Amino acid sequence: MLHKIAAYLGTLIGGITFTGSIAAFIKLAGIKFTYHLPFKEYLNKPLTAANIAGLAAIMASDSTTLGSLVLLNATITSFALGWNITNSIGAADMPVAITVLNSYSGWALCA
Repeated sequence: MLHKIAAYLGTLIGGITFTGSIAAFIKLAGIKFTYHLPFKEYLNKPLTAANIAGLAAIMASDSTTLGSLVLLNATITSFALGWNITNSIGAADMPVAITVLNSYSGWALCA
């Protein structure tokens, strides 16, 4: 069970950190690239719920196929969460966002 939790949380937190860091770099570098996810105002709660359901599914099953699919889902949803959360932050608050993303990378490493 501990390995399942560690794999899931490492995937989830690492994905948020990865795409969040890319979005922060793009903003701070002054690159004129803006891409907003469709329905960005409504995405965070369903993506979070999908990740909680995925953690429950991986804990309840011993199937390696299901586990792999759940981790793939966690990767995709965490990429979307990282981009959506960080891209919504203004450039003036980006140092705080980078500090949080650095903390997330530490948590992913611990997992």
